[in-house]
Amino acid sequence: MKEVIEFKINEAITNNATEFSLENYGISYLPTHLFEIRSLEVLNLNQNQLFEIPTEIEKLENLRELNLCNNKLYNLPAGISKLNRLEILNLSNNKFIEIPEPILSLSSLQSLILTRNSIRKLPSAINKLQKLQELYLWE
Repeated sequence: MKEVIEFKINEAITNNATEFSLENYGISYLPTHLFEIRSLEVLNLNQNQLFEIPTEIEKLENLRELNLCNNKLYNLPAGISKLNRLEILNLSNNKFIEIPEPILSLSSLQSLILTRNSIRKLPSAINKLQKLQELYLWE
């Protein structure tokens, strides 16, 4: 499986891919050279066993859509706040008990999906997300 993932990443780097998916691979970590695909606009990491996202995610400056649903995440790295073009963030079905602080700096965020987590209240700083049009929180 590791060889398949390495091949996919290398191919995406070579082809300057704008979309990339490792959906349903059951991986528990992300290879760091994934973040060398600087042309990425859409990254789908749905249905894995991820406990954390590396700080290198901040290198994906062109990212518009990030799908991290159905993992085991409970926090996000501070570097995610540098994804200034991110419009859609799906964090549903993870282990969050509060909205991660770095999200509150995503100035282009329009859709935030946090369903099936254990979030009980919204931080007052949610108002900083001026472009936010959709916020999903139900369990």
